[in-house]
Amino acid sequence: MSYRFPTSALLVLTLGWMCTAPDADAGKAKVQPLAAADVLAACLDEHRGWPARVEACRTAARQGDPEAQYNLGLMHARGRVVDWDYVEAAKWLRLAANQGHATAQEELGFMYYKGQGTPRNYAEAARWFLLAADQGNAKAQNVLGNMYYRGKGVARDYAEAYRWFRPAARQRNASAQRNLAILYRTGRGVPRNHSEAARWFRLAAEQGDVVSQMNLGILYYKGLGLTQNYTEALRWFRLAARGGNAQAQRNLGAMYHSGKGVTKNYAEAMRWFRLAADQGHHTAQALVGSMYEKGRGVPKDYAEAIRWYRLAARGGNALGQAQLATMYATGRGVPKDLVHAYMWLDFAASGGSKRWRTTRDKLGAALTPEQVEAARRRAREWTEKHGKGKGKQRP
Repeated sequence: MSYRFPTSALLVLTLGWMCTAPDADAGKAKVQPLAAADVLAACLDEHRGWPARVEACRTAARQGDPEAQYNLGLMHARGRVVDWDYVEAAKWLRLAANQGHATAQEELGFMYYKGQGTPRNYAEAARWFLLAADQGNAKAQNVLGNMYYRGKGVARDYAEAYRWFRPAARQRNASAQRNLAILYRTGRGVPRNHSEAARWFRLAAEQGDVVSQMNLGILYYKGLGLTQNYTEALRWFRLAARGGNAQAQRNLGAMYHSGKGVTKNYAEAMRWFRLAADQGHHTAQALVGSMYEKGRGVPKDYAEAIRWYRLAARGGNALGQAQLATMYATGRGVPKDLVHAYMWLDFAASGGSKRWRTTRDKLGAALTPEQVEAARRRAREWTEKHGKGKGKQRP
């Protein structure tokens, strides 16, 4: 990341006067020290070599100039030109921040947030972000909104999150536009409004924010706040998918699989499912398993299906857990094992799905009480070893 050296300050370098020394040093030329404004100009002059600029910044910073203190702190924080030193960075940023330098306040907030050069302290981070946000710093406003949204360093307050996301979003901060859209979509801190969500997602999406592109695609797909349009959904999913967003890759694969907005193409569906699965998207992993199980877009391969179902299941995905259970119940790709099938169905049902709960109970009715207890014992042992078989992603 390049340094920020504002060009609004003086950029013209004044060389200073040359004068003749008194009698004792006759004939020796002496350069008078640069005036403070000239030192700052030298610090900010992009046409000077880095060693000269760094020295000028040090001089101006020691003279108390907040812009020089900020730039010197940033040099140390980024580890370019000067030694990477977070403690030194925090020192200079604090000096500038205490003089009201908004960007220094924002940067110092991040150092407290990340624990760089100072012990991690979310409350202190929030204090500096607030000072910068009050001066209109969009980045600080967005981060402060996030802290209120998550309850980090401050009490969780969605209304306050909305209050800070909005001015940052109006300054075209793409992350804030996305965050504001999420509040409108979920109705947190503001009445739910899908049309407003779509408006802010679009503004962020047009700036290249892949998460907003993916969410805008979902709104088009479901017809929330917009007229349902699979072609537009496909367009936004594709943009986000090409940007590396795993959820968009999964969604794009689903559209090729179903033929909505595009000609049905299992090979393309598999390609996008696989890209998402390789990023660790557990639902996509379960879908890749399904493609191998059914031979869609790839040759049928139960062993590969089992491998992908197991990855999804161990990641806590209910679809992967249920599909793995089915493979154990039918003996496809693995030896038939109804006890193990019940164990994975029990994990899948723990996510609250009525479908998997019903399937589990039907299987349980066909088992002996001893088999059900054995399945539950295996589940307890698996959980002790790997953690609870329940994740955040839903099928």
